[in-house]
Amino acid sequence: MDLTGMTVSHKKFGEGTIERQENGIMTIKFKVKTADFRYPDAFEKFLEIEDKSVEEQIMSECMAATQAKAEAARISELRYSQGKKPPVAPSMAKAQAPAAAATHQPASEKEEDKPSPEQAETTASVAAATVEPEAAEPKQPAPQKEREEAQQAAPAPKKPKPASSSKKRNIAFKCAFCDGGRTDTEFGYNGICTDLVLKHNVARLKRPTCIVEGSYCAKFTAGEITRSELDSKTKEQAALCPECSMLTTWRAGAGFEKVTKPKLIRKVRTNSLCALTTRSVEREKEDERYIFAAFLIGEYSEGDDVNESYVMANPEYKITMTPEESGSIRFWDYYQNEHNPTEAKWGSGLFRYLSDEDSEKMLKDILAVKKGKPDEAQAKKMLDFFSADLAAGN
Repeated sequence: MDLTGMTVSHKKFGEGTIERQENGIMTIKFKVKTADFRYPDAFEKFLEIEDKSVEEQIMSECMAATQAKAEAARISELRYSQGKKPPVAPSMAKAQAPAAAATHQPASEKEEDKPSPEQAETTASVAAATVEPEAAEPKQPAPQKEREEAQQAAPAPKKPKPASSSKKRNIAFKCAFCDGGRTDTEFGYNGICTDLVLKHNVARLKRPTCIVEGSYCAKFTAGEITRSELDSKTKEQAALCPECSMLTTWRAGAGFEKVTKPKLIRKVRTNSLCALTTRSVEREKEDERYIFAAFLIGEYSEGDDVNESYVMANPEYKITMTPEESGSIRFWDYYQNEHNPTEAKWGSGLFRYLSDEDSEKMLKDILAVKKGKPDEAQAKKMLDFFSADLAAGN
């Protein structure tokens, strides 16, 4: 399939455009560099494409290529079991070529496809088994008895490692700051923001949920309606941003790409942790992002091409921070960017996945903050349930 001109996303380089595709190699221009990738292999590891229908066709080609390789390996093994010498693997043939030939490999493969120690060990073993010394005499097929003894003496295949408990299946959302309904003990997110925060979110930060077409908050900021008219709209929940009722509905949505295309949540499950994060008017720096509420997921939808993905709280397992407590739980203490762990940069998108270990640590820290306070028991209840769920391997 010719993808020339299409937009793709790389986990390290970000968005890029496919400038050329020929002989199984795609040349992709990113903001930071231009690099080559093999087609369709790169879509199994490094690349994603916006068009889902095209993605399905690419995955079909990847599957077909994988099946072809498996069939070739099966035939090779069958020939070997019948006493025929298997052909030299293409990767082994390349290993025998001059080192200078390596410079002709696509740049992305040299950077991204570097084999792990286990892969390197496996490759070396295959090479030793398939590449014959030049001066060696042609070997005759080993008798059946010798082959059986050799197979019995061979080390048993390694068992697959169990799934890591650090699997990223929890989630954190980036929320526009909302002080609607804020008191000394209630954080907010339960009504329309004050004038100061409205102007901050709409005019200065231009929050997408605050300036969406038809937004009454944007109309008020522009002087098109009065504050009393805006307040009257609190009864029309559909006309307000999600943040205005977030701690009433206990629902967080994944948002949309390019206004109409829903972002999809794929990794969460029931009883995963969801953390709600924000930055206030007083604490605007990204490294000051903090968690104002958390809950265990009771319901979720992965969404589709039309409907937004979302998560909702299990009503038995939810907790909020007070304004005084809010700065105690900083988001960047529990999340690190994959390619730059020391940088506090969220970038685009409304959600990030969290590991089980970091999520459990967050709940422990929330319990420490709540110690001696009315909702200490609720914090402990959430932590105990989450930890027990992990211990059970769920």
